[in-house]
Amino acid sequence: PEKSWITSLKAATSAYLSVSKALADDKPEEAIKAAAVLVSKLSSLPEGDEKKALQQALSAFQKERDVKALRKAFKPVSDSLIRLIRQHGLDHIGNVYVIHCPMALKGQGADWLSADPQVRNPYFGDSMYDCGSVTDTLSLGTLKPQKMKSMKPGMDHSGH
Repeated sequence: PEKSWITSLKAATSAYLSVSKALADDKPEEAIKAAAVLVSKLSSLPEGDEKKALQQALSAFQKERDVKALRKAFKPVSDSLIRLIRQHGLDHIGNVYVIHCPMALKGQGADWLSADPQVRNPYFGDSMYDCGSVTDTLSLGTLKPQKMKSMKPGMDHSGH
């Protein structure tokens, strides 16, 4: 991939991680501020359908104020960024893990990105902070094989 893509994607991913952390920490105001930073990082990404989808998802996200509505609006942001990284930045943007919570959005389930394989759930925050499991890594070169074995998807969520 072109260097500009990677640099832009790294900056966008870093800003995204701040949005996710703010939601996981039950801080909607911080999530909204971090989303504005994320929007500013997108301008340097090359044009395309995925960039448009991410911009539209962020635009909808930024209209919300309530933490529940922000969490619901976070899914399309996450999905778009995950697709962008898979298309243009796989193995090039450092440690990035896809984490899935089957309970999110009234049982529909939702993914998000994390810089480490720790579950800090942005869809539930404090109420179910560690609900979810790592389902993928977008940075294969950074993981040792024995670590992947311990990151099996499909953890039992029946206790929730």
